Amino acid sequence: MNANEYGYFVSFSIPEKELVFLIEEAERHQIPVYLNGLVHDDMQATVKAMLYLVNKYNINGVLIDPVRFSYYQISAVPALVKKCGHQFDVIYGDINLKQGLSMIEREGDCKNERK
Repeated sequence: MNANEYGYFVSFSIPEKELVFLIEEAERHQIPVYLNGLVHDDMQATVKAMLYLVNKYNINGVLIDPVRFSYYQISAVPALVKKCGHQFDVIYGDINLKQGLSMIEREGDCKNERK
């Protein structure tokens, strides 16, 4: 983990159009998007699902990183994370990403840390 970082945590269990919207929004804010694992524990199924979204919606894709899910104790998706040093903030739920970032800036443990 970097000392200061953002992350957006999603899953293929999120309906397709909503998932694409979340990924596009994270891309606009230059925030990496993470999956916890593979679709049906199958790399080929995961690649196929991701390529489908990349080709259909022209998105950049996501990173698979169960270590980050564990480190930030992500228990539900979508989840927005901002880490600052040894602290981090997590906002769960289907919230506008800009609103989530604003909430962290106003109220979170990382409120005084800029992107």
